[in-house]
Amino acid sequence: MPVSGLERRAGKTIGGLKPKKVVEPKRGAPGPRGPRGLDGSGTGGGGVGWSPLFGVVSDGQRRVLQVTGWFGGHGNAPPSGDYIGVSGLVGDIADAVDIRASDYEVQSVTADGDLSIGRSVSKHCVITLDGDVTSFEITGWPPAGLLGNLTLEVHNAGSFLISVWPDGTIWDGGFAPTPSPLGVDIYLLFSSDGGATIFGSIAGQVISDRFELRTAAVGGPRPKVICRNGLGFVLPGRSRSTPPSPKLGI
Repeated sequence: MPVSGLERRAGKTIGGLKPKKVVEPKRGAPGPRGPRGLDGSGTGGGGVGWSPLFGVVSDGQRRVLQVTGWFGGHGNAPPSGDYIGVSGLVGDIADAVDIRASDYEVQSVTADGDLSIGRSVSKHCVITLDGDVTSFEITGWPPAGLLGNLTLEVHNAGSFLISVWPDGTIWDGGFAPTPSPLGVDIYLLFSSDGGATIFGSIAGQVISDRFELRTAAVGGPRPKVICRNGLGFVLPGRSRSTPPSPKLGI
């Protein structure tokens, strides 16, 4: 139907004019990220994040750790004064853990002929030699894979000998020690295979009025010896005595 001389038809010109497409403007690249906002403050009382300060206190023969303060946290610090127990803080000092190595009893035996020592009784044995030892047994070693030790403190009442040692004993330097006549010897024994093999070494010897420290041998089967007596120190390979030095502290 004519309208003012113009003809409207779908998809065709209107009055001789062709409609143009609408072009949307292009979107630019994203702008830079804004600054991060401030962190919020917690309201839990400050318990989380605190680290303890410790002090060592005495409980008779024991030494335990006590919480003396806290640092590094926010808000109110936890209370101080508790002790370190097996599984956490404890209020009673009797429940605190002793931080020192446990003491153990010393067993004493008199040897004349047969000698038997049980590690389950004690790891330190005082042996008084009233005669020659002709049979020697050590029981109570831990199972293979665990290291066990035994200290022997041998007091010789005369010039008696330990003629045999337990089977499988291997001595530092390749020779079993000879107990000092009327002296005291300290021997250290170790085993990690249930006592099948025992490694032994000499820790020290007291011979009448002098004390000998055994040191590692260099190029020889026997350990070197440093002696101290009333005249001074007698050093291996020297023909003179050296006055004792207070720095050695022996």
